[in-house]
Amino acid sequence: MANGASSPQDDSGWVPESKADKDDIRVQLERILADPLFLNSKRYPGFLRYVVGQTLDGHADQLKERTLGIQVFGRHPDYDTSLDNVVRSTAGEIRRRLAQYYQDPAHNAETRIDLPAGSYVPRFQSPHGKKPKEPERVVPARKGRLVWAVILLMVCVIAVFAWRATRVNESPTDLFWKPVLDSAGSVLLCVGSRARAEAASPVPSAQTPPATGPAAAKSPPIRDLPISSATALTRFVGYLQVKGKPFRIREDVDAAFADFRDGPVVLIGAYVNRWTTRLSEHLRFKFRWDADRKLRLIFDGQAQPPREWANAEDVSTVTEDYALISRFLDQTTGKIIVVAAGLHRYGTVAAGEFLTDPASMAELASLAPHGLEQQNLQVVLAARIIANSPGKPRILATHFW
Repeated sequence: MANGASSPQDDSGWVPESKADKDDIRVQLERILADPLFLNSKRYPGFLRYVVGQTLDGHADQLKERTLGIQVFGRHPDYDTSLDNVVRSTAGEIRRRLAQYYQDPAHNAETRIDLPAGSYVPRFQSPHGKKPKEPERVVPARKGRLVWAVILLMVCVIAVFAWRATRVNESPTDLFWKPVLDSAGSVLLCVGSRARAEAASPVPSAQTPPATGPAAAKSPPIRDLPISSATALTRFVGYLQVKGKPFRIREDVDAAFADFRDGPVVLIGAYVNRWTTRLSEHLRFKFRWDADRKLRLIFDGQAQPPREWANAEDVSTVTEDYALISRFLDQTTGKIIVVAAGLHRYGTVAAGEFLTDPASMAELASLAPHGLEQQNLQVVLAARIIANSPGKPRILATHFW
């Protein structure tokens, strides 16, 4: 049933066969999509218009999850539907919104479009459960329907152009930071401290409990930052100030987990910032320390065979540094978290440059399967070290979900 085409033909629905019947369904579809429940959505109108159109055109048998993922959401033909549930979640939300739409008594006399549970094939019902009669050839009534169809179509076209116009003014950099800027609360800029940079352990464990009590109270002052953290911090502060977004700055040793529930968070530094490892341990790309080989590395937890980008602990031997950028909705805090960190200081500086450089962000936006603001993402970067400074960061790998 989930992938079949029989749903519209059951006892509670009807199959529109004549052109007039199909036109009525299309008019009703535009009426639904003009409702506020759908008008302000970027995802749901396209999905519903596609499945209704395919059904009316006799292609209901093609409404499979993978096909919808490819045709509606632009997924790669071999994408993993078990990991990417965009089709299922979108269909579920459309079912809820359609039910809400028809709960309004004002819509009782309208043709009904439903998306039955377990199916992507829409079901059509005329008022009172009967198949609509062939329309009488009364010119005024026909003209009335056409006028409404034109009006609704114009509303949808205007809404689409208005939405596109707002996006024209948003640069790729703005789209990346949009989830942060749109979040409630001030941004917490959590930076790695020099105290941790000089500590014996090269990377804090994900299981290391946060510092509390007197130890936390004696943390270094905020001015005692590694130059890499300070450089990236300066770039982010400048951007947030231009956008008018309030922010606060804490060193990792001063930040408590409760601080991460107040608003979006930007984590700067990896091996110098205990929170970077703790909060991004579940992601595909993550920081690791190989004690046997004495290597710092970024590890790809999903690639087969495994991939890694590594550097020696001794920074004086490094000729190219690697960095990791992540932006994701943290399931524990419910807040957006951004990570900008390198294996060494050069990578952290490169990550800060990348996230505020229009050309770099435009390149990233071109790789995103959907809008840059709509997805969780990770980016692995590389930057050659020239005269003790990182060169222009290059994208090595990306992951969107």
